[in-house]
Amino acid sequence: MTQYLTEREVRGIAEYARIGLSGEELSEMTVDLNNIIETLQSIKQLDLEGVEPTFHPIGSLSNVLRADVETA
Repeated sequence: MTQYLTEREVRGIAEYARIGLSGEELSEMTVDLNNIIETLQSIKQLDLEGVEPTFHPIGSLSNVLRADVETA
């Protein structure tokens, strides 16, 4: 497995996010984050030319619910 983040970098991220990690938790988090990054590396192989980034899974949908209907 490739080492993308060191324990020192993960400790810095945790401190910035104000997350307290024990020594064992720091080691586990380092392994977990490196595994996540490794899993996401496959995205680099995709042809994403012309694909615009989105910030929400439903894109630009505005009101997806029907209008309220009054009943007598």
